[in-house]
Amino acid sequence: MEGLLNTLAISGASLVGKAAFSFATSRFVNEMTQKIKETSQKTKLGKEVEKLNSSIRQKLDLIRPSIELIQSTANKGNSNLNAALELIATFIENLNKTKNEILKDTHFQLVFENTTTEIKSKTEVSVLKTINQLKEIERDILDLTVYLTFTLQSNNLNFDTSLNLNHISTSILLKSSNYFNNVIYDENKNEFLVGPTFFVRLFSLFGANARKEDVQSWTWKEEFPKCTLNLKKPKPINEDEKCFKYFFSFTENLNDVPLSAAFCGFVVLTNLSLQYNSVGFYQMAKVLTTPCIVILQTKFYQKTFSSLIKTSLAVTCVGVIVVSVTDFSLNVVGTIFAMLGVVVGSTYQIWVGTKQKELNCDSFQLLYYQSFISFIILLISIPILDNAYDLYNYEFTTESIGMILFSAALAFFVNLSTFLIIGKTSAVTYNIVGHFKLCLILFLGFIIFKSPVDLKQIGGIATTLVGIFWYSKLKLADIKTEQLKPNNEKD
Repeated sequence: MEGLLNTLAISGASLVGKAAFSFATSRFVNEMTQKIKETSQKTKLGKEVEKLNSSIRQKLDLIRPSIELIQSTANKGNSNLNAALELIATFIENLNKTKNEILKDTHFQLVFENTTTEIKSKTEVSVLKTINQLKEIERDILDLTVYLTFTLQSNNLNFDTSLNLNHISTSILLKSSNYFNNVIYDENKNEFLVGPTFFVRLFSLFGANARKEDVQSWTWKEEFPKCTLNLKKPKPINEDEKCFKYFFSFTENLNDVPLSAAFCGFVVLTNLSLQYNSVGFYQMAKVLTTPCIVILQTKFYQKTFSSLIKTSLAVTCVGVIVVSVTDFSLNVVGTIFAMLGVVVGSTYQIWVGTKQKELNCDSFQLLYYQSFISFIILLISIPILDNAYDLYNYEFTTESIGMILFSAALAFFVNLSTFLIIGKTSAVTYNIVGHFKLCLILFLGFIIFKSPVDLKQIGGIATTLVGIFWYSKLKLADIKTEQLKPNNEKD
C-alpha cells in the first residue's frame, strides 16, 4: 500500500509539473497567434513579429520533452534536479509576464494604413517593443536549453533509460480525457463525435515493379491528399452495455463539387452558345476568355500582370478575332449564354490550377476526382437540356457507337491536356497555347488541303503569332528573374 501511495504521489507531482509547463507555453503561443491574426501582417514589422512567434513555438516544442524528463525524474526523489526545476519555474513566470504585457498593450496594432502620423508613431514603437520582448524570450529559451543539456548529461538522464517506451505526454492525456468526458450525447444519433477534427493525408503502399523485388521496391503513394479524421463512439444498445468502443472515421474532404459543376457549366453553356449564336460570335466569345481570366485573377486571386503582358495578350486576341470571326450577328438569348460561358469557363480554368496546388495533387489525380461527379451532373442535365425522347428512340449502330467511343477518348485527352498545361503553367498560358493551335490548324489547312487564303487571314495569323511570341518572351524573362532572386525574396 505504501508503494502504491508513493507511486500515486510521484505521478501526481509529475502531472502537475508537466501540465504547468505545457499549459503556460501553449497558452503563450495560442494567445500570441490570435493577437497577430487580429492584426495585419502585410507590413515588414508584422511579418517579423509573426516569424518570431513561429520560431518561439518551434523552440518550445523542442525543449518540452527534456523538461518533462527532468520533472518526472525529480519527482522520483532526485534532489540534484531542484536547481533545474527552479530555472524552469522562473522561465514560466517570465513567459507569462511578457505575454500579459504584450496583450495589455493597446497600441499593439500592425495596420498602418489610414492612420494619423501620431498613432502610426505610437504603433511602430509598440511593435518594436514587442519584437524586442519576443527576441528576449528567444534568448531565454537558448539559455535554458544550455542548462537543460548540462543537467541531462551530468545526471546521466536519457529517454531510453528514464522513460517507458509506452510513455505518453501527461498534458496530452489530460486533454484527451477532457474530450472523452465532454462527449455530447444525442438520442437521435447512432454515433457521437469525440474530440476535434484532424486534417490528414492518406497514403497507400504499392509495388514498383520496375525495381528489384526487395524491401526497397515498395513506395508510399499519396492517394487522398485532403481528408478529415474523427474519433467516434457508437451508441450503446442498452444501458448495461460497457460502452468503451471507439472507432476512427475518415472522410474525403476534396471539395471538388464546385470544380465539377464549373466544368459541366462550361460544357453546357458553350454548346448552347454555339446553338443560339452565329459561328463568328461564338468564336469571338471564346476569345474573351483570355481577358476574363486576367480580370478574375487580378480581382479575386491577387495576381498581377504587367502592362507588357496585358499588351501582348491584347495583340494576340485581336489577331485571333481577325482570323476567326467571319460573320457576326447578335441575339439576346445567345448573348446571355455566351457571356455566362465565358465567365464560367474562365473560372473553371483558374480552378484547375488552384485546386492542384490546394490538394497537392497532379493532373491525373484531379481529373480522376472530378470525372465521376461531372458524369453525374451531366447525366442529370440530359433530360432537361436535350431531347430525351429522340435520344431514347435513336437506333445505335456499330459505327455510331464506335464514333461515340472515339469522341469520348478524344475528350479525355483534351481534358487531360487542359489539366497538364494549366498545372505546369497557368490558365492564361493555356489560352495562349489554344490560340497558337488555331494558327497551326489554319496554316496546315493552307499547306495540306489547299484551303483558300486571303490577306485578312494572313494578317490575323501574323498578328496572333507576334502576340504569342511576345508573351512567351516576357514569361521566360519573368521565370529567369525569379530564379535569380535570393530565397528570402521569393514569394
